[in-house]
Amino acid sequence: MQSSRTRRTMGLFTLLLLLFSPGAGALDLNTSQHFRAVEVNPSRWTMLFAPRRNVRLFWNGDARYDIQLLTGKGWKTLTRNTASGWTSNRVRRAATFRMTGEDGFVSPPVQAQPVTPPAAIAELAGPRQAILGRSVVDIELDKEGRPWVATLEGGVSWLDPVSGKASTITFEDGLPSNRVISVAPTSWGAWVGTAGGLARVQVNHPPGGHAAGPAADVTVVLGEVDGLADDYVQALTTLGDKLWIGTYRGLSFMQGTELRTILSPWSVFSLVKGADERIWVGYEGLLGLPEAEPIEGVDSGLDVYDIEVLPGTGTLLATLQEGVVLLTEGERIPVWSGRGDDGAYALARLGSNYLAAGANGGLVSIGPSWKVLRTWHPRDGLPSPVVNEVVPGIAKIAASEKTNTTEQGAGAWLGTEAGVAYLDSTKEHIRAYPLSRLPAGTRVTSTCASRHPCLVGESGVLHHRSPLSRGLRSRTGIDEGLLAFFRSGATSWFVYQDRVLQRRPFHRDVIHRIDSDIRAAIISKGVLWLGGEAGAFRFDRRLQQFSRLAST
Repeated sequence: MQSSRTRRTMGLFTLLLLLFSPGAGALDLNTSQHFRAVEVNPSRWTMLFAPRRNVRLFWNGDARYDIQLLTGKGWKTLTRNTASGWTSNRVRRAATFRMTGEDGFVSPPVQAQPVTPPAAIAELAGPRQAILGRSVVDIELDKEGRPWVATLEGGVSWLDPVSGKASTITFEDGLPSNRVISVAPTSWGAWVGTAGGLARVQVNHPPGGHAAGPAADVTVVLGEVDGLADDYVQALTTLGDKLWIGTYRGLSFMQGTELRTILSPWSVFSLVKGADERIWVGYEGLLGLPEAEPIEGVDSGLDVYDIEVLPGTGTLLATLQEGVVLLTEGERIPVWSGRGDDGAYALARLGSNYLAAGANGGLVSIGPSWKVLRTWHPRDGLPSPVVNEVVPGIAKIAASEKTNTTEQGAGAWLGTEAGVAYLDSTKEHIRAYPLSRLPAGTRVTSTCASRHPCLVGESGVLHHRSPLSRGLRSRTGIDEGLLAFFRSGATSWFVYQDRVLQRRPFHRDVIHRIDSDIRAAIISKGVLWLGGEAGAFRFDRRLQQFSRLAST
């Protein structure tokens, strides 16, 4: 339902309604299309930058193929008659693969794609039973009430509300991208919309069980080459046996093996099921299907991010430009104007009230008389002041860790820029669900892997791993603007843009001022080198100071 705000719509009004015209393409979901090779994330920090990596290969359907690797002597067969999801031994980075089959079939060669660093670091920083992605832009509930969570950099997760554990699949598991924007749960798993196409995810076992292996299989990937309006899938919904697919450049639907685009080139932000087989389409305006007519009162200058069809007459809209508005008899009535340049991103009905994901304005409660009742902020338990999504649901929350009793209350699931939370409306309590210790989306300015693997994260916080512990530790109190962190022997180096802090044994700290801005830093053979506007500097151990390198 909730789209990404990182892509904007196209400018000119072009509406091509082809719903009842010929030209729909038939899909064979068991073809060998979308053959892809993905490097496997290492299990140890010291292997993060290793020259060789395991590679996992995926393709659509359940057909089996021989896998070959390109070497200096030509193509070498690695395995025969294998299924999608096969993992190679370690091979050189960016290795090239192809698959061959019966009747002389040979696929085009593909190069192994590196695991994207944000999700790779998130997996190393914490167990996969936590949500890997930081920025949550869509949440949908399956029939058992479990929330499926779309994150912009950490793949898609689904939660067990009682234990709080998550199962996650990423690019490494076969998704076409870690940037997930939309999700539509089904009886067998979910359709997942990413920045690289639409994926069919088949669940293997319940949430929280990822330690035993992948929690799900990506059995099908579809994209623009298959007939989608665009690879960037922003909104999904199912109605009967039809899947509606809103993309950056239009609206498509799939029914059986038929895939057709009916609205182009508009960017579709939201898809909502109404009464009598009706689909509401939010884009630069509002459209009702199957009539395929723009709704009166909503012009092309209004980006509609969510739609709440009221029991009586009228429709509540979450819009970027005007916040929450009530559309009735072709007239827009302001309800909540938003905050700053951001409007409202999502809506949910909760009892007689409505909740609005107010972007930078937090979570807003609106009463039946269209007055704002209250607003939730981080001081009230929100993980972040930026709220992207709100979905009504019932969470079973463990009353005690020592018992199996649960407490059930009506509320809403919240997607924020810092993970997922659940609002219990009866107690007005917000419970945040755990993220990875360093979730994908956290700004990391430096990494190092030696005897003391470490990371430098956002807000000047140093995250590091002790060689005697598998856990990730954080050191607060680090000044803003930390550029890099190194450890050489018994000395730690904290490099800022204007100075270097040298921490020697027994906390004997020395601050070295550099007469130019520092742009880069590296340690080579135990020696710290700096680079900046005034050239390069090298730390002189004998003089215990930095010396400028003479230009040649």
